[in-house]
Amino acid sequence: MTATHWALGVLYFDLLDLPMARQHLEQALRLSQEIGSLYWIYHSSALLASVCIGLKDFTRAESLLTAALASDAPPQTQAQRLIWYGRAQLALAKGEPDRVLAIAEQLLASAAHVSNEQSIPHLAHLRGKALALLNRPAEAETALQAAHTGALTRGLQPLLWRVSIDLGNLYRAQRRDEEAEQAKAFAQELIEALAATLPDPSLRTHFLQQASALLPRDEPLSPRRAAKGVFGGLTEREREVATLIAQGKANREIADILVVNYRTVEKHIENILSKLGFASRTQIAVWATEKGLGGKEQ
Repeated sequence: MTATHWALGVLYFDLLDLPMARQHLEQALRLSQEIGSLYWIYHSSALLASVCIGLKDFTRAESLLTAALASDAPPQTQAQRLIWYGRAQLALAKGEPDRVLAIAEQLLASAAHVSNEQSIPHLAHLRGKALALLNRPAEAETALQAAHTGALTRGLQPLLWRVSIDLGNLYRAQRRDEEAEQAKAFAQELIEALAATLPDPSLRTHFLQQASALLPRDEPLSPRRAAKGVFGGLTEREREVATLIAQGKANREIADILVVNYRTVEKHIENILSKLGFASRTQIAVWATEKGLGGKEQ
């Protein structure tokens, strides 16, 4: 019965029905205490703490973790590792990324059979989120990519879509819009695929609503980004070069007008040809004129 309530708690947790997950895990914890099983006390407490964190009940989460394992000694068993993982989750939720990294290092050190965090996708995910909070984007990306690869390899779909969302948010913060959109689309595809497997319509609808709400919202385009979209992805400087080409200016003249060196102009033209899929300056000139860029002399 303990195992059954725990398993149902896991399922409802993955389906984002946190109240139902809490109900079953409270039952699992009560039964595990009745039978005196430390194994199930650790497992039930750790997952119940994760659910409470999701419900913003940090006080209950902390009391659960402390009651299960009061000592700060390094974990010796897999069940104890789950308690420490819960402590790392709580530290992240409370905005303590340095503590998350410290716990992660301790967990890695206690896993003698593991060479690096790539073998522990959940832990790599936590590290990536903590590093992002610390404004260490390169390290955060490495950790999140490791989590993504590990989750993909092991078929951990509920983790995979969450990692994809966090990768998308990281890319978006760095203005890597195309990669952000790809990560978001991947997460959305996973969410919809998981929802399609649920036979209960109400549970399916609930999961879709809750998971979709976690997807990053599309930001209103700034005038500069909107212009890039209208003009084939060309930057403002590339549009200036296209305008001058439409006015019949040679590369040397363009360099003088824009006060840049000749090689820079050549590079801009290479980029324009690549982005627009053109093969000649004539095509650029025609395109710029059609877009209304070639009318006035500068």
